[in-house]
Amino acid sequence: MKKFFRSVINIKDKELNWFNCNFCYITTILMICIMLMCNFLFAKSIHNLLDQDMRWNMILCSFWYNGGNYHLLGNIMGLITFGVFTERHFGSIKFAILLFACIPIANLACFALCNSWDLGGFSCVEYFWYANIFWLLVFNFKRYFVGKFRWIFPLVVIAIILIMMSWTWSGVGMNGVGLDFCNSILGPQHYGPFIVGLFTGLFANIFNCVVRKKKKIEQ
Repeated sequence: MKKFFRSVINIKDKELNWFNCNFCYITTILMICIMLMCNFLFAKSIHNLLDQDMRWNMILCSFWYNGGNYHLLGNIMGLITFGVFTERHFGSIKFAILLFACIPIANLACFALCNSWDLGGFSCVEYFWYANIFWLLVFNFKRYFVGKFRWIFPLVVIAIILIMMSWTWSGVGMNGVGLDFCNSILGPQHYGPFIVGLFTGLFANIFNCVVRKKKKIEQ
């Protein structure tokens, strides 16, 4: 039972240290808490700050939403979808650094396409990470797909990601939900960060492979 629990928290063949260890998904949990606090405790303060300068939206739009509780729920579900996989892969501290670093990058990709500071949001971050997860699975194929029952976890993650990428809002005030993959992915706030995520993910994984090969040669 202990071995199973450890494999759920951390990848089996991973050499653990304080930087790459998954501390029971603490970063994902803290991010959910930040979202909830920004929407229910600090919503008025954030709204006043955005009234003064909309450029703050580059960061704050990933924590505060004006689309209603369904919008907030959808983004929390998206965070859990990619957060569980990536925090297990990178470790809690490394994932926290990467997550907060990609927020302005993903939103800038959206703003550049839409030419407006009004758009953006955590869905930009979600699509950015969905693209990165694709490359993580490709470059770590043996780790995730070779071995007894290892393939179950990544396939479940892929299935949930496809559902989340098809999630669309309908109805007044975005209070209705539906599934429409094409309509969702073609939105400028989605395909922009997704394309940027594909390029950055490819570059990061190639760089990581080169560094690993150099270390093996040196050893």
